[in-house]
Amino acid sequence: AFISSHDLQEPLRKIMTFSSMMSGPEGNLNTYGKKYSDKINASAFKLSSLLKSLLSFSTLINNHDNFTTVDLNDTLKNVLKDFEKMIVEKKAVINVPLLPVIQAEPIQMNQLFHNLISNALKFNNGSPVIDIIAKKVTPEDSPIQQLLKQDISYAAISVQDNGIGFEEKYLDKIFNLFQRLTDKEYPEGTGIGLAICKKILTNHMGFIFAKSKKNEGSTFTVFLPLTWPAAELPIVDKILSVRLMDLANKRKQNKV
Repeated sequence: AFISSHDLQEPLRKIMTFSSMMSGPEGNLNTYGKKYSDKINASAFKLSSLLKSLLSFSTLINNHDNFTTVDLNDTLKNVLKDFEKMIVEKKAVINVPLLPVIQAEPIQMNQLFHNLISNALKFNNGSPVIDIIAKKVTPEDSPIQQLLKQDISYAAISVQDNGIGFEEKYLDKIFNLFQRLTDKEYPEGTGIGLAICKKILTNHMGFIFAKSKKNEGSTFTVFLPLTWPAAELPIVDKILSVRLMDLANKRKQNKV
């Protein structure tokens, strides 16, 4: 997958370049020629997005060893900057809480939130309202209790939107490769984004699940392990605010 998607990018770039030249002033195309050239461009762009997504997925297979301290507040801030133009154009409202600091692979955390925010913005026919909710949970508090390790706590982070939603009978399909439920309404989707999210959570010994209703929005909740003892996790107004480095420094000072 890695080699194929990488090698296919170069000829695809040429298709897109020459098709764009044909569509430009120097192409001297008639109305029909311009129409068909635009279709070539749109299809080539879709294929490029698909290959890039496939490439991203293939790199996740063995890339889960570079864990470090990751402040998810910084991660989300960077992701929202990437979508700044779309947020303004769609007049989106995004409510952001305090997020935890965890041990994770930074790039993969960026990919995770990028895909979740992208879906919430993209699959919406009006002005998106996105609520991000974060809290600490133990396996006993979780709707997926049987999947979680019993001796650790988790950060449960939900991305809730008011978008087009989907029927929950498709829940067993949406996290598989190339499963798309909105081909006609949103042809730009690749069907890989949620599969990437699931793989990232697998790499981090976490989980993801969804709730949705057609035309009533969706909620995607990720569970990420918290490596700090549960008794030392501060909760403020049920919003998780974990600063592992601060806690570690306080411990050192107390020992001194």
